[in-house]
Amino acid sequence: MDRPKLRPLNTVPVKHDGQELICLYDATGVSDKQVLVNAQTLFILSRFDGAHTLDEIKLAYTRRYGELLLGDRIARIVGQLDEALLLEGERLERHLAEQLDAYRRSGVRQPVHTEGGYPREADELRSYVRSFFAMEGGPGLPEPPKQPTPIAALVAPHIDFERGARGYAHAYRALAESAPAETYVILGIAHRPTSTPYVATRNAFATPLGTVEVDGGVLELIESEYPGDLYADELAHAAEHSVEFQVVMLQALFEDRPFRIVPLLAASFEPFVADGGTPAGLPEVEGMVRALRGALAGDRGRVCLIAAVDLAHVGNQFGDPGALPAAAREAVETEDRATLAAAARGDAEAFLASVEKDNGYRKICGVPALYTTLCAVGGAGGRLLHYEQSFTPEIQSMVSFAAMVFP
Repeated sequence: MDRPKLRPLNTVPVKHDGQELICLYDATGVSDKQVLVNAQTLFILSRFDGAHTLDEIKLAYTRRYGELLLGDRIARIVGQLDEALLLEGERLERHLAEQLDAYRRSGVRQPVHTEGGYPREADELRSYVRSFFAMEGGPGLPEPPKQPTPIAALVAPHIDFERGARGYAHAYRALAESAPAETYVILGIAHRPTSTPYVATRNAFATPLGTVEVDGGVLELIESEYPGDLYADELAHAAEHSVEFQVVMLQALFEDRPFRIVPLLAASFEPFVADGGTPAGLPEVEGMVRALRGALAGDRGRVCLIAAVDLAHVGNQFGDPGALPAAAREAVETEDRATLAAAARGDAEAFLASVEKDNGYRKICGVPALYTTLCAVGGAGGRLLHYEQSFTPEIQSMVSFAAMVFP
């Protein structure tokens, strides 16, 4: 620990006992600890990057604040963060290895978002999901299937149900009104760093509505085409919500229709793409796209893709200082709709160019899942069903999301 390295953490400003503090927490769920720090401690932690030695950190602190940073103080900080699993190192690696072993031996990925995410009782959960369709701005309850074949792909939100209810309803009504597929390949988002662009799991998914098995045949097809290790970061599935929320929606709508899933997480392409490059040239992306095209073309209508996608993340919560007035939100909507129009054309590269146009201001976290889906459906035109922004005035922050269908 001579060169401590802080794990990627979320930060939220808070007031505690009259002080302005920063709350650090692990959004991946590996650690459930929260740490409150003041500005001086935050300065120290900003040097916990694996490159600075403790002596270098102490010297930087003295230059910044004009006082000594004693060795026992920084040692306590390192020890507390290490014990809380917020630092890279042996303790974290042992913990992750134990967790991964337990996860794989269980064979079932347990629901982890019933606490505050959705009701834990089955009947209450069914009623809760049905209420999405009937709420103001919702599409109404699904009618009997009108489309004789399953759709190729669906784009649905992965934001929490409370904020995204209408978006989920518009997406899943379209799915319910087409012929049912046998297997839904769900492309969620890995909200934690991974060593490969895609992550699979063989575990079945359990929710209060039952357990959904994985389609081993489709998963084997993906394994055969994918050049990397699909399971190197399998533990990322354990706490990730983006797939879990789609499984809940499928179960609530298709209680009487047996189906299986293939749970996948798509990670940010940025760590894997060279400057000026495109994900299209990555062997992992090429292999995944080949596999998904093969699955779609296999038995007509057997497989449907679901991309769990949120769009812009803008405002104080996401590192953008100042107010977020209506004019700024309208500007984000204009850019979002341009991005969605490129996606609706089935043009994966134009979609990506639209996302990158604002140099990352919108912080769209659904890019890898939607890009992969667009490549897999092979240029098939899509239809935008719903667009919405969830704005939280108290923290001047907004998340946008959409529902789309690709026939």
